[in-house]
Amino acid sequence: MSKSSPKILVLGKGNLGGTIDNALKEIGQFSLCILIRSIDEDCPLGDVHFDIIIDCMDLSHDLYPNYSALQDSIFRLRSKFLSILSPDRYYYVSTANLYVPSFEVIHEASQVYKLSDLRLTPYLINKIETECLLAECLKERLTILRPVSLWSHELMGTKDGFFADLQKSQRSNYSLPIRAGDENVISYMSYLDAAKVIISIVFAMKKHLKVCNISSWQWASRSSLKKGQLHDSDSTQRGRRITSLHYTKADLPDHLLELL
Repeated sequence: MSKSSPKILVLGKGNLGGTIDNALKEIGQFSLCILIRSIDEDCPLGDVHFDIIIDCMDLSHDLYPNYSALQDSIFRLRSKFLSILSPDRYYYVSTANLYVPSFEVIHEASQVYKLSDLRLTPYLINKIETECLLAECLKERLTILRPVSLWSHELMGTKDGFFADLQKSQRSNYSLPIRAGDENVISYMSYLDAAKVIISIVFAMKKHLKVCNISSWQWASRSSLKKGQLHDSDSTQRGRRITSLHYTKADLPDHLLELL
């Protein structure tokens, strides 16, 4: 690794943060990944200058017990980091679920929800508020990353959710029941592929990006996935077919991992 290689701090050692940290270390890049719940008030991070921060601190959904209290704690930690750290670049991991579902493909200039929208969940409200807070504090140093729904074969035994249930049903040769809303299209990719795309954006993008989607150009309805039909690109239903204005499908890592 070159002496000029940037120092990278990954905030949050959950599924995505840990995967990003491991992928950085595999290419010989210096990175420090912080388990958020291990940080106390005497946090020494201000003694080190980090060139790049990748913020993966948020909880992955709002079904956690005491979700609001946990996110309030993360909010205070994030505010503290902003007061003691001054990175050259700050990447905040938000979510592509902020985009309003559409019949068309979605990119960074597509319509997003507003706080006044009554359909918002606590999870999406937190993402919008955090995006606004960081944009105000960091301005041109901030890039907002909006990944699609993420999955991992390795994490399926420890994490509940649609993709975990889907893979269990495939292994056990039974069909998940079709539910209301399953006709809507979703985009998805593996944690590992998402980490690789994020790293390529951090190192390869020459110009400042305000927002960048993290996508594999793979999508299908939940009902199609429950039938074992991947990449149902012919679906005419409303949903989130996430693409990007900043890179193309040809720029993605070779041999993307398959969900099923």
